[in-house]
Amino acid sequence: MPAGSAPSAAILADEAVDYVLVLPAGDLLAPGALAALALEAALSGAGAVAGLRVLFDGAVTSLDVPSLSGEDTSEIPFTGGEVLWRRDALAALPGLDLSNAGWAAHAWAAVGRTARGLARIGRPVLLQFDRLGERETDSALSTDAFQPAPRPPPYAGGGKALRLSQDSSQSPTLSIASLTGTGHAGGAGIAHRRLGEALRLAGHRVVDVVLADESPPAAAEWTDAFPVAEAAIGAGGHDLVLAGNLHGATRSLTIAGRLAADRPAALVLHDLFP
Repeated sequence: MPAGSAPSAAILADEAVDYVLVLPAGDLLAPGALAALALEAALSGAGAVAGLRVLFDGAVTSLDVPSLSGEDTSEIPFTGGEVLWRRDALAALPGLDLSNAGWAAHAWAAVGRTARGLARIGRPVLLQFDRLGERETDSALSTDAFQPAPRPPPYAGGGKALRLSQDSSQSPTLSIASLTGTGHAGGAGIAHRRLGEALRLAGHRVVDVVLADESPPAAAEWTDAFPVAEAAIGAGGHDLVLAGNLHGATRSLTIAGRLAADRPAALVLHDLFP
């Protein structure tokens, strides 16, 4: 429901409503965010569940998430759209006014002091434009900011080093080949797709390569060469190969070894199968 809308009080008073998400105008929910929040809420029983907020301005500028302590000060105020609230948890807060700019900070801290407590998920939930000139510094909602990871050491393999932007004013950008056996079907395929989505949200270029486009899954037992896919990855000039869920198209990891000889490669393990 929109913050400060006329039906807000009625919704919070409606016992037929279990959960509430307040999405301010202009903010966006990431794909699958509501389902992920609802699953964690159902499993944890928490009074409020938060996910990652992605701030962007042409490109992703930062990721953050409300702190489970609920007490620190945040440089960039949270607006509540990154949180799925139990309706009864919000309704129990005296004097709650969703039209007040600081309502989310107050509610997050207050729910954190209740028996139900708080929970978080480690996936993007809210996409919010980073209004650099409009940041406030008086929010009471705490934050755990995600600091950029340290630069990796030079690649020790036989290929080129992982290339990152050396301009400290810009976020590192990579070209990544996401390699799977049969695409994004099934649980492992969905997990690999989500890795690609997260990398795209972080501003990287991700190209999907599917081995089954070249050789049918029925031939997986004896197929270990994929010249078309390997040539496409080689011609793409990618900085990294992210390979996973390959067993639908091959039972061998030799393709991963060949690709790793020319560039950094990461092999993702799903369900004990590469």
